[in-house]
Amino acid sequence: MVTMRNSRILTGHIDHQNISSLNKKKDEINIMLQESQGRPHLVCLSEHHMRKEEMLDLTFPGYKLANCFCRKTYSNGGVCILARNNMTYQAIDLNKLRKEKVFEISGVKLNTCSTKLTLCCVYRSPSENPNYFLELLEKTLNLLYEPNVSLVICGDLNINFLVDSSVKQNLESIMKTYNLTQAVTFPTRIRNDKGTQLTAYF
Repeated sequence: MVTMRNSRILTGHIDHQNISSLNKKKDEINIMLQESQGRPHLVCLSEHHMRKEEMLDLTFPGYKLANCFCRKTYSNGGVCILARNNMTYQAIDLNKLRKEKVFEISGVKLNTCSTKLTLCCVYRSPSENPNYFLELLEKTLNLLYEPNVSLVICGDLNINFLVDSSVKQNLESIMKTYNLTQAVTFPTRIRNDKGTQLTAYF
């Protein structure tokens, strides 16, 4: 999912991948970062499956770890944001709103002469209560909202947007409240010949 509001940056400058274990896919991610046309300025990774001590040792040529969330109690999960080495940013402290499996989030702010942007990467385990997730998401958006700052939310919410449901409707309602527009409108996961659309808002 990726969503944005008032965004003047090109979406190609931000990349999101649900990687299901960064340790197993470091080489693939490194190739992607080096070969991507225009190389993304910011890279969001969900389900990195790494502990904090492992994440702090993470390195990719040309990039640095901007912010991350790692599970302490459960295995797997986690989200992180990588930034190009020449970027100036501020990590956002969202510790009071994070909850393992239910609402895993990491965020950064960019505040330069040309760009005012807040970016968050989010993950929710499919086994957890989506309504609790939406409650924490709404609290986060209320905390982060700034009228003249672009906002991008990306990640894997495990909410299928190809199937109408109360959860989908509630998510759309929350996003509209903060003037967020869905950016990904195509299936991002195919399983058993059925597509799942994991949305993106800007």
